[in-house]
Amino acid sequence: MKRSIYIVFLLVFALTSCSESEEMNRVLTAADSLLTVQPDSALRYLEAHARLKGEGSRSQRMRYELLRATAQNRSNFVFTSDSTAQILVEYYDKHGTANERMQAHYLLGRAYHDMQEVPEALKCYQDAVEQADTMQEDCDYYTLSAVYGQMAEIFHQQYLPHDELWALRQLQKCSSKIKDTLSVIQAYNLKARPYYLMNETDSVKKIAIESYRLYSKYGYRQLGTRTIVPLIDILLDEKQYEDAYSYMMQYERESGMLHTGQLPKGSMYHYEKGRYTLEKNETDSALFHFRNLMGYYNEAAYKGLLAVYQKKGVADSIAKYAALYVAANDSARRSTSSEIVHRMSAMYNYSRHQRLAEQREQELADVRRNVAIGIAVLLLALCLILYINKRYQTKKRMEINALTRNLIAAEKELEKARRAQSVEKDIEALESLLAALSREKAQIKKEDLEKAFYEIPIYKTFHHLSVYRLNQIPPTESDWEEMTQQFVHYFPTYSSFINHQNILSPDQIHYAMLVRLSFSDQEIGIIMNKDRKRINNIKALINEKFWSEKSAKTLRERLNGQF
Repeated sequence: MKRSIYIVFLLVFALTSCSESEEMNRVLTAADSLLTVQPDSALRYLEAHARLKGEGSRSQRMRYELLRATAQNRSNFVFTSDSTAQILVEYYDKHGTANERMQAHYLLGRAYHDMQEVPEALKCYQDAVEQADTMQEDCDYYTLSAVYGQMAEIFHQQYLPHDELWALRQLQKCSSKIKDTLSVIQAYNLKARPYYLMNETDSVKKIAIESYRLYSKYGYRQLGTRTIVPLIDILLDEKQYEDAYSYMMQYERESGMLHTGQLPKGSMYHYEKGRYTLEKNETDSALFHFRNLMGYYNEAAYKGLLAVYQKKGVADSIAKYAALYVAANDSARRSTSSEIVHRMSAMYNYSRHQRLAEQREQELADVRRNVAIGIAVLLLALCLILYINKRYQTKKRMEINALTRNLIAAEKELEKARRAQSVEKDIEALESLLAALSREKAQIKKEDLEKAFYEIPIYKTFHHLSVYRLNQIPPTESDWEEMTQQFVHYFPTYSSFINHQNILSPDQIHYAMLVRLSFSDQEIGIIMNKDRKRINNIKALINEKFWSEKSAKTLRERLNGQF
């Protein structure tokens, strides 16, 4: 009774475990499907089913944490610890797919980024790129594009425009792979930043104009209008005020930034508007715009206010904002320079490594292409060789068969001559010739006769057929007749033995002949087109008829004794 209760308990436990495991899988699948379009919903869904995590397998628990961390990251969650991401990296480096390993390293990088540990974040992003398998169709280009986007942001903050351009180009490629047109345009537009840092104003203007065109083309006119702010700044620097004003009016009409007729505080457009109004001697308006930058872009605000009071000639304010601008400018430069030295000392040469990775990828693609071409050429050559060989073999067989038919025809003519009353003289002449040849043959040594046999065409035909080949053509009836006729002449004693009293069937006689000619059982099977079992049956029947022993094992030895 106790044993029955124990078994029932185990069954209930097993069914419950299976049910919970299946439910966990359903939860993970549903959350995964929500991640891209509704990450906040995916996060709430996962947290609502957190109770299942404790009952799941290790792989399910790790999958849960990976999806949860991904949902947090896409919901703008600020990571304050790297502990969970470290566990995910350690697990998926051993047990994960290429996409899972990339995702884990990316999340660890995001954790370090939020914790202001930029060098460690950049290293994790590089590790994430190295995990991606771009040769596979299921490569997660969505995550890979996010990795390159974060790298571009780091390079921009570090005043590394060349590296930023490289990261943005990779971001464009990945966004193109997933057909994310908006991300492709955004990546292209962001290239204006590094070109601005390099003072390549023509490139900045070109990118601004083209970005506006692309945004408008695909239905994002408001976003496109906002991209022309750098263009306005450059036009003001170049004192092209009419063109700058034209773009400013376009910005104010189409950008959607003037919700209530006023620009929101902190908008960088205040700086451009302030510069333009100051140039038009509208100092009060310029003051308004520059003051709206305070607390957001202090360096730009102080620079603008300094310019206003210089124009007004207010000495106290000039001194005040000059000092503030110099302090803000020096502080920013000093902070940036020290950060670059400190952080870049902890970074290894990522750009060089990536160039090597791209070179390896290109070399691998070249090798694969060359291998494919080589295989195609080899296959073509093989097909050509097989075709030529088949034609040759067919032609040769036709020639041999023609010769055999001619020999048989001659023998038939001789037989007809023997029967015809009108050609008795010819018969007598032929019989005299045959007798003479027989006497001559009798004088030939047995060894020499046998050697001569191996040079005749019919033997070579059978020897050729004893080797298995594709599309093998077995001996024809004419071949067997020719072989039998020749065999009787060259091996008369042995031939008399196997034909004694006509007790053997044609197949059995053929087998005995081929044994005398030293063909192996395998070769005989190929020539006669019979498998091993049928050959053994023939051997057993011959042994039984001659020596009353129905066994295949001793036949070859007994036949060899008749040589």
